[in-house]
Amino acid sequence: MYRTDFNPFSECWEFFSSFACWGPWTGRCFYTRQERIEALEKLKKRLQSEITAIDEMIEDLKSREAKQT
Repeated sequence: MYRTDFNPFSECWEFFSSFACWGPWTGRCFYTRQERIEALEKLKKRLQSEITAIDEMIEDLKSREAKQT
């Protein structure tokens, strides 16, 4: 199944806010290099799955277009 409600601003905000410091009640402000690497790898996996879903959508639309003509 693919997502149809992709919002690039929301995706970026979600990623960058994970590294932000919002005050003393949120814990530490900075992350180690290893934690940042892990977060980036997790983001990479999620984006790769998004690319796969987009490819599926494109193929689906092409097959529907071919059936109509």
